Order: sequence, then C-alpha cells, then structure tokens
Amino acid sequence: MFELQPLIRDFLVVSSQMNIRVFLVDKVLLSWLQNRTNDNTGLSLITLATVCNLKKPLNMSTLELALRPHGFTSYHLSGPPPSIDWSPSTENASLPYHLLAERDGLRIHLLVLYDVKASFLWHGPLSDGGAAVWGLERSRMQYCAHGGEGALSR
Repeated sequence: MFELQPLIRDFLVVSSQMNIRVFLVDKVLLSWLQNRTNDNTGLSLITLATVCNLKKPLNMSTLELALRPHGFTSYHLSGPPPSIDWSPSTENASLPYHLLAERDGLRIHLLVLYDVKASFLWHGPLSDGGAAVWGLERSRMQYCAHGGEGALSR
C-alpha cells in the first residue's frame, strides 16, 4: 500500500492542477481501507474515476502531457458517445473512455464516466486490444471486465 502513496499523490496533484476532480472507485483498495487488513495484494493497479459532460469531454492529450514530467507513461482509449445520447453535435465525436498511467510498475486506471441525461453515469467499453496494449487481462479490470460499456446509477 505504501508504495502506492507517492504514485497516487502525484497523479492527484496533476489532476488538481488541471481542475480534474477524481475519486476513488477501486473496490480492492476501498475494502482494504475499510478492513485495515495487512493483505494488500492486487494493489499494483488502482482505479480512480472522473465525471465529465458529454458536450465537454476530458482532454486526454493534455492530461498525458502533464503527467510525463512526473515520470508517468500513459495510454488512453477513446470511442464514440453512447447511442442513447445521439445528437447532431455528438455524431462525429470521439470521447475518451479510459486512461492508464504507469510509473515504476504501478498503474492507475482512470475511468471516465459521463453524466447521461442526469439519470446515470455511463462509461465506454474496454476492448481486448485496449487491455492487451496495457499488458493486462481484461478480467483483472474492476470495471469493464466483460469488455462492454456500462452504467452506474446516480
């Protein structure tokens, strides 16, 4: 756990400087914090999330550039908006879905959630190819393990 603290701190500093509000959604880490067990296995990948507006998505390229001076390498996945929110303004849009930031063998998965019609939070899919680029088995992901898009109730 303690080796994750500098990684999380630096990621949060960059996110804060860019006015990106992130929150912890990692089920393993939340359970560890709740139970205070000594078993912190599986914590080489933690999941954070941010909520974005479909009309003003997160600029992943800018975030990736800001993370580099802090020693992070990163990769992001993008794709089309959810079909439920189709409108002429989103017809040709590409939305960022996920960012993986890595440093010293530890990884942060930033799950990008979109507020859809103020009823639920939608996230984009994670393809087998996307997970493979990250060197991960999709089944290790806490969100998108099935590969498809998903929704969280508000």
